[in-house]
Amino acid sequence: MMVKSIGRTLPRLTAGIVMMCLSFAAIAGATTLADGTQISVKQTTCWVSRPADSGTQKITFSDVTDQEGITDQVTKDRFGHGVAWGDVNNDGSLDLLLGTFANYDPLVKLGYTSGTFKPDQLAIGSADGFTIDKTFPKTFGWTSGLAFADLDNDGDKDLVLSRNQEEAYDQTAPGETIALRNDAGSFEKVPGAISSNSRNNIGGRSIAVLDYNADGLLDLFITQDRFEGGQSSLLRNKGGFQFVDATASAGLPTNIEGFGVSAKDLTGDGHGDLYVVGSNRLFIAKEDGTFREIGAKAAGLVRPAPDPDRPRADFDTGVSVGDVNRDGRPDVAVAEHYSSSSNGRKIPAVSLYLNKGLNSKGNPIFKDVTTTAGLPSVAAKNGDVNINDYNNDGWPDIAAGVAVSRTRPAVFRSLGLTNGVPRYAVPAGVGEIKGTAEPGDQSHHGLPVAAADYNKDGRLDVFYDFLFTNEDGQLLLRNQTGSGHWLSLSLGRALGGGIGAKVSIYRAGGLGTPKALIGQREIAATDGYTAGVPDEAHFGLGANTAVDVRVKLPPGTRGLATHGVIDLRNVPSDRHLRLPNGCGGT
Repeated sequence: MMVKSIGRTLPRLTAGIVMMCLSFAAIAGATTLADGTQISVKQTTCWVSRPADSGTQKITFSDVTDQEGITDQVTKDRFGHGVAWGDVNNDGSLDLLLGTFANYDPLVKLGYTSGTFKPDQLAIGSADGFTIDKTFPKTFGWTSGLAFADLDNDGDKDLVLSRNQEEAYDQTAPGETIALRNDAGSFEKVPGAISSNSRNNIGGRSIAVLDYNADGLLDLFITQDRFEGGQSSLLRNKGGFQFVDATASAGLPTNIEGFGVSAKDLTGDGHGDLYVVGSNRLFIAKEDGTFREIGAKAAGLVRPAPDPDRPRADFDTGVSVGDVNRDGRPDVAVAEHYSSSSNGRKIPAVSLYLNKGLNSKGNPIFKDVTTTAGLPSVAAKNGDVNINDYNNDGWPDIAAGVAVSRTRPAVFRSLGLTNGVPRYAVPAGVGEIKGTAEPGDQSHHGLPVAAADYNKDGRLDVFYDFLFTNEDGQLLLRNQTGSGHWLSLSLGRALGGGIGAKVSIYRAGGLGTPKALIGQREIAATDGYTAGVPDEAHFGLGANTAVDVRVKLPPGTRGLATHGVIDLRNVPSDRHLRLPNGCGGT
């Protein structure tokens, strides 16, 4: 994890990471914030990393788990079901929260554990790899939802952990969601931050972070699955690190069951909408702090029918939202987790829905292009999905939890567009690997596939988990793929922290021109299923060595920039920007 900051000299350069000091004055534009602050590329650049001179054509990962400090001593008896990436001490390096499924009864009965489960662990990242933070509070549970987010606007990323609990396993301690305050890199659990509501104990599967009422404080949506009550909750942040149930007052039903959830804007108004998978329900923000439900099927989000003999065992878990065809509209990818698929039924591991715009009622309309896009049907469980550009060619790929080997997730590499529809290369072996991830001779899959450029070389790496394995089922995978140019961007506290902001990248000289659009992403804290991700937007740029950048702030922080928009022109590629003051500022 070697990197050189702008303006510094290190004694050596790591392979594939060449840092450059440039004169920005002549090549980059600037913008002015609402308070008169000037933003330039020079002041916002955190690090620069030229694309590696070598790499594979196919998207390839190498196992660096042990060499980066995630050793067998760390992973033994962890049985991970989720992780989260985030820079908890503001040192510019990503840290990693390793969630655990402590006291999971099926694991005990299967003899996979010594009886001593690991607690949730925080691995602190640096140029020398990861070390476990011994001061991190010992928390145990069936940790499934994980998210780093600044909940009290102090500039430090706090942590939310959601635990699920199923009555079938006779657990004495019910699932719960806990919040931990981060004070300059030191965490403490905040008692009563998230308490039981009048309906249920708030514990669940996934977390979405959004500012649904545009008050400048980040709120939470916690999904609860069908096995533990199916009563998902919207929690309003009322300040002082306290959350209250706002489900009903925001116009949401109190019987929403779900596994995965996206809170990204699907209509283009800047407000986060809620798409809950596992029940396939879609809620559109009304711009007044309330939601209205529209039929997901009517909107084109039609899911495979469950097996009529075991309908409760067939459900979706993962959802990722991103612009796969570069038309400026957010598309949707959904990951199945059907038991019937692991028993021989072939269904799409990932289904892809293109956003076709709004109808006359202002509702988004989607078109299922799964088959046309070349995404395969497999007799295998999946579980997770994310939309990211893993080879930085400018076309987003799709990663999935379904395996192509005992140690690698499937990544469907984008081949660009054919008649406006993205096409994908299918990796060999997808859905054919048996054993390991589940007891018996079932299909092999893992979750999450949590993406992050942890070593700052401009390529997205992943952490890949297998619940039903011990030491060797938790893998930090470094991206070894040949890379195009790239750019990533995050926002500091002075601009609201970034959650809900939309970043659009255009060819240099084409700012705001649809035909010049290279990519658009909304910054989020979670993606897919059980994956917390860095609150930044990463773009592959292909052959483009300079681009124009437009950032649209979400409604709760629009007043921090003129018209809520920040523009930067002629930005050099191959760098991470943190607006407005770089990685050393707020």
